[in-house]
Amino acid sequence: MKNIHVIGCGKGTFAGAATIKCKFLSELVGIVKSVTYITDQYPPAATRLSTKFPIEILSNDLSIYSISSIESILSELFAEKIINIVCRIRKNEAILVWVSHLFPYLNAAITAKNILKEKGYNIKIFAFPVGSDIWEIGPQMNNIFRLRMLSDEIDYWATYSDRFADEISKNFPSLYGKIWIVPPVIDVNKNSRNGFYFKKDRPLVLSCHCNMRPVKRIDQTIKLAILIAQIIDRDVELFIIGPASPREEFSGNVKIVYTGLLDNPMEIACKSDFNVNTSIHDSFNYSLLEAMANGIPQITTDIAGIARYIEEYNTGLVLPTKIDSNLSIYKQYQNDIFDEYNVFGKLELFFSELNYCVLVNNCYTCSKKFSAESFIKKFSSIFIEDEII
Repeated sequence: MKNIHVIGCGKGTFAGAATIKCKFLSELVGIVKSVTYITDQYPPAATRLSTKFPIEILSNDLSIYSISSIESILSELFAEKIINIVCRIRKNEAILVWVSHLFPYLNAAITAKNILKEKGYNIKIFAFPVGSDIWEIGPQMNNIFRLRMLSDEIDYWATYSDRFADEISKNFPSLYGKIWIVPPVIDVNKNSRNGFYFKKDRPLVLSCHCNMRPVKRIDQTIKLAILIAQIIDRDVELFIIGPASPREEFSGNVKIVYTGLLDNPMEIACKSDFNVNTSIHDSFNYSLLEAMANGIPQITTDIAGIARYIEEYNTGLVLPTKIDSNLSIYKQYQNDIFDEYNVFGKLELFFSELNYCVLVNNCYTCSKKFSAESFIKKFSSIFIEDEII
C-alpha cells in the first residue's frame, strides 16, 4: 500500500471514536506512504501517538461564530485543510480521506474531493460513521445530510461492529451489504492482572469511563452501583471518568467520585474491580475494549457492540435492557433502562458465584480479535478488491 496517502479527518475529543481513529492511523504508519490527521482540537488519545504522524489542528477561533453557522464554517475549514494537504502530493498517487464523525467532516471531504478532482487528483473517501452519527442525529437528520450519506462521491463505508452496520443499513437501505466491518486495534497490557478476586476486606470499586453524553445514562450507572451495594451488603466506590466537574457525592453506602478528564484514565480503571457501562446506544464502546485489554472484568448493557465478546460469568456480565425503540431518544433518556427484577436476579447470582470463583483475564480475546495484524489484513483486503494497491 506504499502508493496510498491517508488523511484522517474527525473529532479530536474525549470520544472513543477519536481513540480508535488515532490507533488506526498509527498502525498505517510505514504501511502507506504518508498519514496525516486533521481535527478541531488535540485528541487526548494521540498523546502517545503524536510522534508517529502529524496532527493538523484548526487554529481558527470558532467562538466568534454563532451556533447555527458553526457546522458550515467547520465544513469549509476542514475542506480547505484537506485541499492544502493534497496539493503537496503528486497527482499520480492515490489519496484516501478517512472520515469519522460524519458531520461536518463528510461534507468537507466531498467538497474537497470535487474541487481536487478538477485539478487531476485521485481521491477516495472512506466514511467511518460512529454511534452519535446515527443515534444522536440519525432519526432527525436533515435532508441535506441524508443526501450526503447517499452520495456517489463516497467510495467506501466501514464500521467496527456488525451490529452497528445493520443499524446504518436500516437508516439507509441502499447501503445494505456495502459496509465493511473493520475491527478496532488495541494494545494488550501484558502486565495486566490475572482475573478478579472477590475481596471482602475493602469496598468494591467500580469505574465508568465515558463522554458523559445523555445516551451514556450515567444516572443508571449510579443506580446500578447502589443495587450492587445492596446485593453484596458492603460499601461500593464508583469512579466516573469523563468531562464533568471533579467532585464527590454519596448515596447510601455508595461513594461516587467524578474525576474529570484524565490524561491516563486507565490508571484509575485498572485499580477497579469492574468497569461498568450503562449506555443505551453504542456503535462499539472503545473504553470497554481498553478495560478488557487491561484484564478488567466488564458489567455492561446488552446494547454495546462489544457485548458479544464478553463471556458471561467468565470475563464479565451482560445485563438485559428494556428500551422502547418507538419512543423518542429524549423519552428514552428519562426512562429506567433495566428491568430491576431480572437484573437484580442476575447480579445476585453473579456476585454469589464470585464468593468462590475467579474471573479469567480477558486479554486473550483482545489479542486475537483486535490485533494490528487483523486490522491491516482487513484494511488491505478492501483496497486489493478495488485494485487501488
